[in-house]
Amino acid sequence: MARPAALLSVVEAALDVPVGHTKQQKQEPLNSCESLDMPLNKDEPEQLTLADTIADDNAVNAPERVELADDYRVLHEAVDRLKEPVNHVISEYYFHDKKMPQIAKEMGISIERVRQYKAKGLRCLRCSPLIKQLYRENMRHEQLRRLQWCQTIPDKHLYIEELEELYAKTLQFTT
Repeated sequence: MARPAALLSVVEAALDVPVGHTKQQKQEPLNSCESLDMPLNKDEPEQLTLADTIADDNAVNAPERVELADDYRVLHEAVDRLKEPVNHVISEYYFHDKKMPQIAKEMGISIERVRQYKAKGLRCLRCSPLIKQLYRENMRHEQLRRLQWCQTIPDKHLYIEELEELYAKTLQFTT
């Protein structure tokens, strides 16, 4: 019976491929990586792993959920303020994902008339004070999020400080 080392050399010779890792293969990232389940600190009783420290980009945090629910509430309120056939078409099309032919059939009107109601509803919503306020708030949140993101990058952080100083000087000259 052949020993394991001898068996490996027979397999290497038969396949014309080295079975063990070469020095170059050992340095490849996938051959030298650490497990995500490996404890970060073996001395701690809780055994925190690397996987526990990775943020989930798809998770929605609680404040975002509250803001999103509030945005939907405002949007539904703005649609409810539209006049009857228009608000029904907008609600069915956007909130219930119905197609225009289906809405036309349910309402007993033509597809063209549904299209006209939809266009009129969107025009009215663009002029709605509720939607305008919602848009302004969302733009402020987006600007703040971008600013916070830029502040995490060292080069951008210095640039932002320069802009803030320039802005402060501009305010002094104008007042």
